[in-house]
Amino acid sequence: MLKLIEKIILTGPRRKLRLTIGKKEEVILGALESISATRQKAEKNQFEHVVRLYNASQFCLICELDLSILVFDLSMADTQWRKKLYARLLAMTLVECVEDITQLLGKEFRQNLDKAITKNDYKQKLNPIVKALTEFKKKHERDLRDIRNIAAAHRDQDAARQLSTINKIDSKALQNLSLEFVELLLPFTTMMTEVMNDMAAEWSRVSRIINDAFPNS
Repeated sequence: MLKLIEKIILTGPRRKLRLTIGKKEEVILGALESISATRQKAEKNQFEHVVRLYNASQFCLICELDLSILVFDLSMADTQWRKKLYARLLAMTLVECVEDITQLLGKEFRQNLDKAITKNDYKQKLNPIVKALTEFKKKHERDLRDIRNIAAAHRDQDAARQLSTINKIDSKALQNLSLEFVELLLPFTTMMTEVMNDMAAEWSRVSRIINDAFPNS
């Protein structure tokens, strides 16, 4: 009877959470599709610096979506083993995202920003974003990598050590850590939306100049 009451109480919040993650998935997949279409045009015109900017934006969106879905799956899990399984998958995904994104937003990314947009202040906006991501990496990478290597990627063949690591996992802490990282990505997503809008406006201006200069071309 108590189990039934608990199930009824949780049904409402879980349904709301499912709708929320479903909407987020729809929005991010739509953004990825839109960026992919524009990226293909840049690739066709051999604008490699622009392609790299789009690639970084796509990569961050993929990480955000993967982590968000795993957090949702963890919150829906109804046994400790399942919770810790999703927590392990979160640790593995998180450590890869942290490592790759901090590399993607390095010196080359800044150079590509300069090439893509003239007279912009985006590098100043990027600095606190990269700083926060780097600090997150320094603080959490070691623990995340231990979980990934021992208990998630199954690189350690000592089952006793695997079980020991799994039993020590704090699922709620990993869930919160993942949400924290997703929050750190949001300013970058906002910035890249502005970058793309500015690039589109700049390309439109250049196209008008060319069309005015060569009306019959």
